[in-house]
Amino acid sequence: MDVTSIRSYLEQNTYMDAMVPHGPRSYMTGFDYQTATVDLFDFTAAKFAEYLTKAGDDYRGSAVFYESYPFDQINKLPPNSSAYGNRGKHFNCTICLRWAGSQHDEWIKALIKDFVREARAIDKKAMLSEGKEPTAENSYVTFHLPGDPAEKAFGGNLARLKEVKREWDPNGRFDKWFNIPI
Repeated sequence: MDVTSIRSYLEQNTYMDAMVPHGPRSYMTGFDYQTATVDLFDFTAAKFAEYLTKAGDDYRGSAVFYESYPFDQINKLPPNSSAYGNRGKHFNCTICLRWAGSQHDEWIKALIKDFVREARAIDKKAMLSEGKEPTAENSYVTFHLPGDPAEKAFGGNLARLKEVKREWDPNGRFDKWFNIPI
């Protein structure tokens, strides 16, 4: 069944509203992984329990999503054929933690960074034990943090994006999140 359609930006932009509504503080990021292992999911459950315990009554609806889908279509195009920098033989994990008070800001940021680092280490160990090449630490471009270098988000596609930017945005009007220098 094909349920694809053209949607306006305003409509498409509402799809995350249920996950990240206005109000509570939210921190959302993600990473790529190749191996869905018991070790990875046990680690995830333990880290999420740590978050729930420490946040206590300040907790707001949060989640960790592990995507698993066939990636053959995504990889029909070579990685440098478009600005989409997340092609490869991997899946994605999304982490969205939400809380109410600013007193938790710093430890939650640290918890998420530790989560990503440790989860990647678990996945890398599993990949190596299966004789697989570890992933290149990709993720959706929207999961990179402000201040991350544009190279991290766009990889080998950055040179081409600079060319497009020089032609179509020479005055630098579009410079949010990842400013692509020209």
